[in-house]
Amino acid sequence: MNELLKTVKIASVHPDPNQPRKHFDDEKLAELADSILSCGLIQPITVRLVSGKPVEYRIVTGERRWRAHRLAGLVTIKVNVVGAKSDVLIQQIVENDQRDDMTPLDRAKAYRRALDEGAANSPADLAIKLGLRQVFRVTEMLSLLKLSPQAQELLDQGRISRSYAWHLTLLSHE
Repeated sequence: MNELLKTVKIASVHPDPNQPRKHFDDEKLAELADSILSCGLIQPITVRLVSGKPVEYRIVTGERRWRAHRLAGLVTIKVNVVGAKSDVLIQQIVENDQRDDMTPLDRAKAYRRALDEGAANSPADLAIKLGLRQVFRVTEMLSLLKLSPQAQELLDQGRISRSYAWHLTLLSHE
């Protein structure tokens, strides 16, 4: 993937509406903003140019860092500009898994989307692309989407663990 490192105005960078992560912890964002103010940005975010727009970028990876920059009141941000849209979803999932974990349901929805959109052909293929050694990690995550809405809410709130939620998927809804 060809990359171009540059500094751009933060106002020209926008989140990807299809970003797998939907929940951002305000306290952790504030800590990241403080870290960026004191130490600078260690790793630039990755963006792609939005076609048909003057100079507008869409975030591929690094939305937490972008949000922290905005929270800190910074005007510019370092970015790696990449070309094609290929494997964007896989990159986003990997980035989120390696940084501050997505919620289990956000991860499950991202895995489902990767399969539905053809970013991976099967759970085994997705596991390989994500660098997971056990395919069951993908299928276990996907099974969380079968939970009742009430159980999904408890999982999202952290009131039940991912492991407990997975065990619930083995039971009938009755």
